[in-house]
This record gives sequence, structure tokens and C-alpha cells, in this order.
Amino acid sequence: MKRLRAPLLAVLSLLFLLCVQSCANPAPTRQLLSVTITPDSGTAQGNPGQIQFVATGTYNTAPFTVTPLEANWGVMSFPKSIATTTQNGMATCAQGSSGTTTIEAWVQLTPSVCNVIDSAGRPACGNVAGAAQLTCP
Repeated sequence: MKRLRAPLLAVLSLLFLLCVQSCANPAPTRQLLSVTITPDSGTAQGNPGQIQFVATGTYNTAPFTVTPLEANWGVMSFPKSIATTTQNGMATCAQGSSGTTTIEAWVQLTPSVCNVIDSAGRPACGNVAGAAQLTCP
């Protein structure tokens, strides 16, 4: 019985130390570090002119990248609105519009307490965002 007790105590001691260490140093909270959009620029094709944009999120822990990233989407409307986007990143040029605009994808990390909203609808704080250029022919 004494022979069995020593290894059992050693194993229990090791498990206890591992538990204390993991409880004292919990796993890092997963954080979104950046958002990128692909393509980073593109010209809408067809009638109506459309192009599919896709957001990718980069995180601090595995899995380090997530594609497609669930994000909010918007189109800059300054100086004028020439396109719209769906919530999955499909951009459509407005009938008769031409020019270049910015497409944004963002993830709101904290409740927005900002009083400033950009022309794509993105709050000016508490989010991680990416941008791409859309050209409407």
C-alpha cells in the first residue's frame, strides 16, 4: 500500500499545481485586432454594377483569422451616395452613378457612447474597422 501511496500523492500534487497555475493565469481573452476587406479595391461589374466584398478578422488567439467575418457594412455617403451594401458585403452602384467611394466593415466591440458617426454609419469609437475602395463605372 505504501508503494502505491507515494506515486498517487505525486500525481495529485502535480494536478493541484497545474490547477493553481491555470487558475492564476487564465487563458487570454480572445480579442479582435483588425478587420481587412478583400478585394481592397474593385470596380463594380454588370448592370446594376455589383461587387462582393468579404471581411476577415484577425484575432490574438487561435483561430487567428476568421473569413468571412460577421460585420456591419456601410458605404461612405460623402460627398454623395453612389452605392449601397448588404449586410453580407455585396456592394451595388446606384443607377446612373459613377466615381469612387469607400466601403467599410466594422465590428462594434463596446457599446457605442460616441456622438460621432461617420458617413458610412460607423460609430467613431469602440469598434475595429477595415476599408476598401469601390469604383462605380
